Amino acid sequence: MPSLCGSSERGGWWVAFAAPSRRPAPGASHADAVRFHASRLREARERLWLVGMACLGVGLSATLTVPFLWRLFAWMGERAGVSTLVWQTGFMFFFIAPALVVSVLLLARGTHLTSNGEQSR
Repeated sequence: MPSLCGSSERGGWWVAFAAPSRRPAPGASHADAVRFHASRLREARERLWLVGMACLGVGLSATLTVPFLWRLFAWMGERAGVSTLVWQTGFMFFFIAPALVVSVLLLARGTHLTSNGEQSR
């Protein structure tokens, strides 16, 4: 089982994800290796903070815009004279389509991670 603190031979899985190509210099002293790993942990913490802020922003914007979009689709469906099921289906497609497009693009590019933390190409 991988160590969560990054003290195993390859480091924790999240440390390998944070900076997979950087390793301490061969023959580096213990203090240098500790500094190196501390800098990697600091960088990983900064990335996770940015990811957290991005998730918070997306969540807040979705919370504020989804009710407005729901009413807009209801109004457009009423004006167009379509059934409730049609405009609700249109809303769900509009809501889910961006995530599906991004997922397909990322999979086509091959940026998903393998089990050992390396990128597959």
